[in-house]
Amino acid sequence: IVQGDARDPEAIAKLLSGSDIVISALGPVKADGAAAKMISTMATGHVITAMQDHDISRYIVVSGAAVVVPGDERNLTGWWMRQLVKLRLGSVLADKQAEYQLLADSDIDWTLLRCPLNDSAPYKSPARVSLLKTSSFHLTAAELADFIIREVEAPSYVREAPFLYSE
Repeated sequence: IVQGDARDPEAIAKLLSGSDIVISALGPVKADGAAAKMISTMATGHVITAMQDHDISRYIVVSGAAVVVPGDERNLTGWWMRQLVKLRLGSVLADKQAEYQLLADSDIDWTLLRCPLNDSAPYKSPARVSLLKTSSFHLTAAELADFIIREVEAPSYVREAPFLYSE
């Protein structure tokens, strides 16, 4: 356990020392107030630098389904999801969109998992995956965890941003 702050590059470097892969599900916490502003972008910038310093090449990032990447073909569900997030969480979306751009501009082997709302329903089956669109407003935490484990063991979405969702 490394105690620290994701905004502190030294804490990130210490955390990543000796690691082979980085998995992040970092996001803003409302209780952190102004300190949470652009937290994902800031932390990912520090992680990318630390990864280069420690010769780590693989980074898996949990993000939101409202993030746009080139080639998206949003259906009505995806369009509504993005509109709702823009209205309710515009600054969070701006942060997550900027985080994607940092990854896209880097030379590391990243995967950005674009997820809708997570819920605690029991695992039923592997998450659905699409590089073009999402077809559901939810994803179970167990299905997300299962996908991450499979992506660590056999990378299939390097330098891509798949949508994950439950049936």
